[in-house]
Amino acid sequence: MSLDVLKKELAAGRFRLMYLFYGPEDFLKKAYTDRFIKTLGNKDAIQFNLVILEGKVDIAALKQAVSTFPFMHDRKLVILKNTGCFKKAGDIQDFLENLLKDPPSHVSLVFVEGDSGDVDKRLKPWKLMEKFGLPVEFQLQKPERLADWIIERLAALGVTLSRKDALKLVMNHDRSMWMLSRELEKLAAYGQTKGRLEASDIDALCIPSMENNVFALTDAISDGNGSKAWEILDGMLARKEPVQLILYMIGRHFRQLSQIICLLDEGMGPSETAGIMGLTPYLAPRIISQARNMPSRQIQQALKRCHDYDLAIKTGQIKDRLAIELLISEFSLASGRD
Repeated sequence: MSLDVLKKELAAGRFRLMYLFYGPEDFLKKAYTDRFIKTLGNKDAIQFNLVILEGKVDIAALKQAVSTFPFMHDRKLVILKNTGCFKKAGDIQDFLENLLKDPPSHVSLVFVEGDSGDVDKRLKPWKLMEKFGLPVEFQLQKPERLADWIIERLAALGVTLSRKDALKLVMNHDRSMWMLSRELEKLAAYGQTKGRLEASDIDALCIPSMENNVFALTDAISDGNGSKAWEILDGMLARKEPVQLILYMIGRHFRQLSQIICLLDEGMGPSETAGIMGLTPYLAPRIISQARNMPSRQIQQALKRCHDYDLAIKTGQIKDRLAIELLISEFSLASGRD
C-alpha cells in the first residue's frame, strides 16, 4: 500500500520530509532512489542539491545538509544509506524529534536500509517515520508480476516473449530483479535480430540460479535420473560454483524436505506448511510436491551423507570435489533406477 502512495505522490510532485526504503528487493529500492534524484532536475541542480551519507550517521554532517538551502532548485535531497538507525536506538531519534518541531519545507530525507530484519518497528525512529514520513517496504515481487515486467521491458526493446516463457525465466532466477535485469540485457540483444524469444533461447543464454539448480538436481535424484543429476552438477562445476556451497545447498534442501514431511504428517495443509517454512508462493508447491514424492528414508539418508561428507571435507579426509562427486554417485545408486 505504501508503495502505491509513493508512486502517486511522486507522479503528482508531492514530497514529504522523510522516507524509509527497506526490504529484500534492492533493485526497486535503487530504482525509486534514482527517481527521487531525477526530481531535482538537470545535472547541475543535482550536483548542488543532492547529499549522500553512508553508514553510521554523522549528526553534525546531517544537520549541515539539512540546514543549508537549495541552489538552482526549490528542494534538497539527503539520501542516507545503510545507517542502521532503524535497527538500534541512537542519536537519530533526538535529531528527528528536533527536526519535526520546525520541519523544513526545502528538504527530503530518504533512508535506504537493508532487509526487513534491519528495521525494528518497536523503536521510536520507526514510530516517527510511520507518523510523519512514509516507510516503504520493497518485497520480492510475485512471479506473475515479474513476468509482466519482463514482457513489458522486452516489448519496449522490440522483442516479444510469451507469458509462459517469461515465467520460466522468473523460476530460473528466484525472483531477483537484479539477476533478471542482467539476463534481460543478454536476451534483448539476441532477440532483436528476429523480434522474438523462445524457451530454447532462455535455456541457451541464461544460467539458472544456484537454488534452482539444486532443486533440479534433487528432482533428478528423486526421479532416479542419475545422468540428469550429473549433467546439472557438471554444469555447476564448469561455472566454478563453490563446491562447499553446492554441498551446503543440497543439505539445506534435503533438510527442508524433511521438515515439510514432518509438518504434513502432523496434518498441516500445504498453505499452512508453506507459511511455517517461510516458502515463497512460487517455491512452495514445487518443494511440497517433491517432499511428498520422495521416500522419507531416502531423504534422511541423503541428509546423513551430506553431513558425513561435510565433516570429512572440514577435517581434511577428502577433497571437496571428490566428495560432491561421490555424494551424487551414492544418490544415483540409491535411487536404483538410473
